[in-house]
Amino acid sequence: MNRTSVPGRKQPNHPPRGRLLGDTRVGNAALGALLLALAVLAYLPAISAGPVWDDHLLLEQNPTIAGRTPALEAFRQPFTPFDLFYRPATAIALRAAVAPETAAVPGSASAIPGIAVSAGSEGTTGSLRTIHLVALALHSLIGLAIAQLAKRSGASPLAAGFAAVVFVCHPAMTEAVAWMSGFGDVLAGFALVFAALLALPAVGPASLDRPPRSGGGEPGPPRGESSPRGLVLRSAAAVFLLALSAFAKETAVPIAILIVSAVLWHRFRSQTGEARRTRAVIVSAGFAVVLIAYAALRASAVPPGGLEPRFEISRAALVLGTYVRTWLLPIGEGFVPILDLHPLVNRPEGLDVRYLWAAGGTVTFCAMSWIAWRRRSPARFGLLWAAVSFVPAWLLVPASSPLLAERYLYLPSIGLAIAVPALMSGALGWGRGGAPWNVARSDARGGRALRASAIVVAILLCLSALAVTRMRANEWKSEETLLEASLARDARNVAIAVNRGFLLRSEGRPDQALSLYQRTIAAIDQGRPFYQTDHGRIAWTRLLFEAGTLDLESGAREDAEADWRRALEVDPLHEQTLISYSAFLGSGARFDELVDLLDPAVSALPESIPLRRNLALGLRLSGKDRAAVEQYRALLRLDPNDSSAREALERLDRP
Repeated sequence: MNRTSVPGRKQPNHPPRGRLLGDTRVGNAALGALLLALAVLAYLPAISAGPVWDDHLLLEQNPTIAGRTPALEAFRQPFTPFDLFYRPATAIALRAAVAPETAAVPGSASAIPGIAVSAGSEGTTGSLRTIHLVALALHSLIGLAIAQLAKRSGASPLAAGFAAVVFVCHPAMTEAVAWMSGFGDVLAGFALVFAALLALPAVGPASLDRPPRSGGGEPGPPRGESSPRGLVLRSAAAVFLLALSAFAKETAVPIAILIVSAVLWHRFRSQTGEARRTRAVIVSAGFAVVLIAYAALRASAVPPGGLEPRFEISRAALVLGTYVRTWLLPIGEGFVPILDLHPLVNRPEGLDVRYLWAAGGTVTFCAMSWIAWRRRSPARFGLLWAAVSFVPAWLLVPASSPLLAERYLYLPSIGLAIAVPALMSGALGWGRGGAPWNVARSDARGGRALRASAIVVAILLCLSALAVTRMRANEWKSEETLLEASLARDARNVAIAVNRGFLLRSEGRPDQALSLYQRTIAAIDQGRPFYQTDHGRIAWTRLLFEAGTLDLESGAREDAEADWRRALEVDPLHEQTLISYSAFLGSGARFDELVDLLDPAVSALPESIPLRRNLALGLRLSGKDRAAVEQYRALLRLDPNDSSAREALERLDRP
């Protein structure tokens, strides 16, 4: 019997179907057109943007994207240069969209690993308009699919439409949509939501498979499944999309497993229905084959080691707190916040506010889950989607380099966008998947006022999200505007400052680069705690080295020495600083200091030819010929063709 037609049960009070962006084709088409228009309006400044940061690495070093190998070779290779990842579908899609639009030009080397201005001896330029337009189209389609899944989860058409608009316009989606390197998140999200639409005609009760026939009785079969052939095609398409999501990005795999689990749950929950049994067999068996093939291909392509699963409560709380803050206050986030994730007890400045964000987000999510489970709301599917999306971020982020990227929020946001409108519809008396919660129904006039207020708040939220996203998309017009915006939000972001300085130097503006480095050093010296991660120390050492180099070029020798000394305090074995500082000491005839500096460094870095050469020269000029002979002989063992070392050794061997 239809669950919503049980005698004596109060019927849900939801808007009639076909109205307010309802379930008609016209309504869906109107919503899709609205979402696409809003996406273009929000991201218009970024459509013509060129390569930014990691884009250079992908365009130059990934053989599939660069077109140096056949497209199918991507399934046998890691996602170069990020060799810990396996994303062949993303690589092939980027190859098809960007290959005709980019060209190699002289560039500069990457300053900080993972945040690159360009890589190697060449950079890339040109428009990435095609990939940006494809990302916008997929983003809009994801919003449309979210609306459909939200309605199947019990949301009213109006609430589902608002959720789709907020998702498309939310500022926290900017990095994934506006950046070429974030395309994998969008592609995986697209594949997942449409796989869910095909594999789960009813996320909620069976009565939501399709509206009842006009003459009453049980619901008809889902659209497209009126024939066995249509059922098989839909199920096969769902398997293909699940495979596409897994090969687009690893973090999609847990969600794909959730979707297949939901299919099986629907199958065993119902004792009847040949269509459900057929769908469950095709989807589960097909995905099992895909999962086995994915695991085998990934194991053969990705080198062993790398990301090791580990869970630390303190670290997980800080990750969650950062994400909650990004959802609620996205305008305050910069690109790739490099965070200090050491335990709470080691923080000299006291409680980290991110713990409070994490606590608030956890309590809210648990309350939503409790309400959904208690009322058997179909919104449980969206909540589970959001929950499993966080598993990779909690377990697989390397502890040595805990980077949190805004684009990692893309897949969890899809789950929340499915669940929240269903829960809100129940609270406002518009529930479709079960009885309303009576929050807005105790008084008819009060209920209408509450619903009207909710609509006004939703409209204001959509407009605010659109305005902030447009402002943030404007920052993605070029590498320069993005770096400037990031530094304006956080003057202490050392990695961004280093790369911005590299860009200024490559443009012939060393004075501005030095001024930027000095401002960053001054901000760090104000006494605020600095990052204690390995990545943070690398960036800080590099900034001090670059500042010292520019100081020396400007004639400020004392400032250069001070900066290099500070760099060596952070990393005593930073090779570039050791080379520059030892040359500086040698130019001032401070040979004893040079020897004291390089002697332990050469012992720690015995393969470094520049350090050993400078040490040998310092020993010879300070009168320590015997020690100098040993260093020159070691140089010849490292490089038998080193003519300068051979000549120096011959001079020292003469009586």
